[in-house]
Amino acid sequence: MPPPTRSAVAPATAANFRTTGELARRAGTTPPNASRHITALREAALVTSHRHRNATLHTITKLGHALLEGRDVRLCA
Repeated sequence: MPPPTRSAVAPATAANFRTTGELARRAGTTPPNASRHITALREAALVTSHRHRNATLHTITKLGHALLEGRDVRLCA
């Protein structure tokens, strides 16, 4: 089972592109802690991150959506 913060950060990326600070506020944690969780989610291919000017924007991948919706992730390959 993922750490509670990670499971709070993942759904927050589903609605739209979010900055690290926005995800931290939604998850009730600090930006450095949210950044560590985002890194783990990105390494698992559950979120993607893109630089936009002076911010990094994060959003959920198809695989991340499938996991949040409880679908068979093998169909997302």
